[in-house]
Amino acid sequence: MSPAARLPAALAAWSAELAIFPIEVALSVGGLVRRLAPVIGPLRQPSHSGQGEVDGFDGLSRTGSYERLLATEWLLASEAPDEFLRRAANREHTFLRLARPEPAGHRTSHVLLDAGPSQLGTPRVAHIAALVVLSRRAAAAGAAFTWGILQRPTAEPFTEVTPATVDQLLDARTAMEATSADLRAWNVRLGGPTAGGDLWLVGGARLDALDGAIAASRLIVSDVLEPDRRQVAAEVREGHRRLSSVTLDLPDDAMTTRLLRDPFGAAPVPALRPGSPPAPRPESNLVFSDNGLRLFARSARGMVYYRIPNSPRDSAGRPGLYSVPQVRSVIAAGRARRDYAFVAARQGGWTVYGHQGPARALTFALPQEYGAVPGVGRLAECHVLLSPSGRRHVFRHDRLLVSTGDGPAAKVLSTNVLASVRLGAALVFVEETPNGASRLVHLSDMRMEEVLGAAHEAWFGFGGPAADAAFGLVALDEGGGRIRIRDARGNRIVRLPSDTRAAGVGRDVRRRSEPGMVALEGDGRTLTLVGDGWTRRLLRASAPIVDLVVASGAACVAWTTTQSELVAYSLDYEVELMRVPLTAA
Repeated sequence: MSPAARLPAALAAWSAELAIFPIEVALSVGGLVRRLAPVIGPLRQPSHSGQGEVDGFDGLSRTGSYERLLATEWLLASEAPDEFLRRAANREHTFLRLARPEPAGHRTSHVLLDAGPSQLGTPRVAHIAALVVLSRRAAAAGAAFTWGILQRPTAEPFTEVTPATVDQLLDARTAMEATSADLRAWNVRLGGPTAGGDLWLVGGARLDALDGAIAASRLIVSDVLEPDRRQVAAEVREGHRRLSSVTLDLPDDAMTTRLLRDPFGAAPVPALRPGSPPAPRPESNLVFSDNGLRLFARSARGMVYYRIPNSPRDSAGRPGLYSVPQVRSVIAAGRARRDYAFVAARQGGWTVYGHQGPARALTFALPQEYGAVPGVGRLAECHVLLSPSGRRHVFRHDRLLVSTGDGPAAKVLSTNVLASVRLGAALVFVEETPNGASRLVHLSDMRMEEVLGAAHEAWFGFGGPAADAAFGLVALDEGGGRIRIRDARGNRIVRLPSDTRAAGVGRDVRRRSEPGMVALEGDGRTLTLVGDGWTRRLLRASAPIVDLVVASGAACVAWTTTQSELVAYSLDYEVELMRVPLTAA
């Protein structure tokens, strides 16, 4: 069944336009269309006064000249003259009706959309819905339809709403506000608001100040700037009048982001920028930065970091290489703003290399009561906490959770930590208690959650609006394939099949951010998302997966393969964000 066939009946009139989107995007746009269509209203139809020039016949009538009497009526006159006379007396004869078309009403509908800075972000979601409404409105009236970007008067206007043209709308964002000169240039091109037909301007309130805008219909779109309200306001204006208005509820964050960045899921996989050096091959496991925009790993020549594109439309940035003495001793890596931090283990403590370079590295000692520093193992996260008093580095080394301070000694926050995450300016972690249970700890106020039960492993993930306000999205492996996931809506129990391995916790954008475990199936190539009573296959990698990691600060998964490739995949967009070849360097 096609996406159009599955749309709700209330959207049937718009199915031709909405069918260009994937089904879940079409449903989100359809909700906006349903609210916006009555506000804009229909295109003015041609009137029929019967005074136009005769142009053939366009139907039947009970009145008219007997020169236009139907042949079947004349047949009745010869075969049943009495019936013919009865019909004539009662005015029941049928005549051909003369067509008298009149050149009234709009024959072309033009739409100009403002792509300036006042319309960046969520107002552009309303632009997409308005484009669908105005396109269908013109089609229903039998009028031609064109649309363009107000800031691009020299560009050829579009005549259709297709994936390619909607992509042009999304790519047209500019730092330049629309000017009166832009509108005058469009009016010359279109023949003026009257000669050019039905003209609509879609944008911010400043459109009213443009010369000639008052002669066009305007759809004024603006954000609703109130806490906890994810809405945009749309108002129709003609001349100096405000005709109607509506407040549009936006889809959830993930769907809104997808609408603005990749509504069709068809953007090509971003490649490395031209001239970029080959990406160094990692010699350790991969680790995401707190915001999910960097991947770290140890390499042969230093610490390598890979830049993850924000969306499928972005290009993959050049891999970076940070020279660290004895790189094989690095046990944690992280980033905050423009600052990097790499923590190396040494005899009796740790050295933190960061934005100031190796020459100004900071060394911290392990307090004597904790014995020896653990050996170098898997690479872990280093969380950079920023405060008015400066920056602090909190990192995991084996099961120690260590924090740097102003003095020469580090502070051990936990000796049995399972997972940690930075949420804003605060740190949250899961630790195993002496009696074998586990608990959540919020570091900023040392709030401790109730004992959660035994856990063999823990993961933090990106839950978006569904995440718990204090602890985010967290999953605990209770053993035997049973995993407990906690978010703002409570606890869920996920049971993994015996042949799968959990890699982290994420969310399913198709189920309104329902949490699930990202798992690798037994073939070593297939990724699935397993939730409470549901399973969805995500993809099958091009080659067996060597290392797999799930971000806690973004809806992103990354892996390396036996074919020396590094791939980043978006759970929200359901497409690859990056695929780069790896070298031995």
